[in-house]
Amino acid sequence: MKTKKTKLSTLYGDYLNRLTHAQKNTLAEYKRAVELYCGNQVFRQQIRLEQGNFPAVLRQYGLAVDFRSVIPWLKLRFGESDLIEGLADGLDQHPDYVLWLDYRAFLFSWRQACRDENQCRESHPEFHAWRMRQMTLCDDILQSSATAITHPSFAFELSKGCSVNCWFCGLSADSFTGYFAYTVENLRLWQDILDYLKQTFGIHSLQSGFCYWATDPTDNPDYTHFIQDFIGVTNIVPQSTLAKPMRSVQWTRRLLNLGAELPTIHRFSILTAKELAAVHAEFTPLELLNVELVMQHKQAQKVVSKAKAGYARKLPEKAQKLLSEEHTTIACVSGFLINLVTKQIQLIAPRVASAEYPDGFKIFDSVTFEGIEDFKQKIDKITQKRMSQSLSAQTQIKFRADLVYQLTASGFSLASSNNPTRIYHVHHGKPAQALAELIVNKDVSLKDLIKMTVNQGIPVLKTVWILDGLFKKGLLAEQ
Repeated sequence: MKTKKTKLSTLYGDYLNRLTHAQKNTLAEYKRAVELYCGNQVFRQQIRLEQGNFPAVLRQYGLAVDFRSVIPWLKLRFGESDLIEGLADGLDQHPDYVLWLDYRAFLFSWRQACRDENQCRESHPEFHAWRMRQMTLCDDILQSSATAITHPSFAFELSKGCSVNCWFCGLSADSFTGYFAYTVENLRLWQDILDYLKQTFGIHSLQSGFCYWATDPTDNPDYTHFIQDFIGVTNIVPQSTLAKPMRSVQWTRRLLNLGAELPTIHRFSILTAKELAAVHAEFTPLELLNVELVMQHKQAQKVVSKAKAGYARKLPEKAQKLLSEEHTTIACVSGFLINLVTKQIQLIAPRVASAEYPDGFKIFDSVTFEGIEDFKQKIDKITQKRMSQSLSAQTQIKFRADLVYQLTASGFSLASSNNPTRIYHVHHGKPAQALAELIVNKDVSLKDLIKMTVNQGIPVLKTVWILDGLFKKGLLAEQ
């Protein structure tokens, strides 16, 4: 049965369809001008030296966009101060700038939709509740990384390891040792897995998936074939990030052309100035309108901040200045990481990179499988084991380690030590206060905690009601 289009599958395409060809071309050239200024040192110097003759500079790069309209964005986004003050006065209403701001606002809403539309409340309430608890925790502890994470439910690895070996890899990718080939047997397994996950977790959950992790898509020559199958099952094009977009231009173009009726946003990780120049020379601005270029090279005006996670944690102290304390992880999945080469399933969720979680995510469970029937059984066992919707009598009751407890007039509050603006208020007066004191000062199971509260005259139902609310909001420590 053909999958119906959903809000998420058509959201970006609907936006682009509202634009005229001229508007798309303007956005593409505006985007290219921003990329050049941010990533091309020669262009940046030319702009700074020829501030009275922008058109001549832009023509050298095949662009006709009014660069004066780009300046307000450079100041807003990057705090750019090297351009003549007042040069862009009055241009905050320039139609090109207004169009660009509208596009950027849409991208923000699209990213939020990727997070919000991914839900399986009806199809798999246990997983839905578990994921919501992970999202609450991440919003509390991940600092600036929290706003960039959409919490996809599935990530599929179609290779083992990565050949790129980025020094800053936040996932500590192993060296590349092989890929999942597009054979008849593998195709059958791939389609069976997608069909099962769609049936079990629902289309909205599966649509959030993508097909890389600590891997680079270009390492698998058959990657686009698997993506085409994914589109066929989900009616959405999964996002891809390439660290080697110029490894095979034909391969890259094939990826960008997939699902033309259902456009999405891909990313190229730009590792060198030479690679940026090659990408710009090969692809027109319009071809890259739907591709974010992530500037990772040292010549960039503002290199994308790197998390102190994975390989980056092992850098010499002098090099640690390149890392951001606010950028706490690059892990984004709250759900299942599935490697088709090693036949491994892991249940994971983002965490602040640390000695405990060096790669910036927690592994709740890890199993291997053999064939589709075993895959189904292993997924089912993980969900039964890790995704209870209620507290058991043996559950040890503790507040999350990052939460700071304080009594209030109406009960108590919990505030995250990582983000003091995130405060949870629990009312119910003296019963709530007494319960909180016991949780903080005792280390006991739910069964024993209820006995203690009864001895203090607190009704059982009141205790259970408060604890159930804390559990569902993700404020209790995970077992």
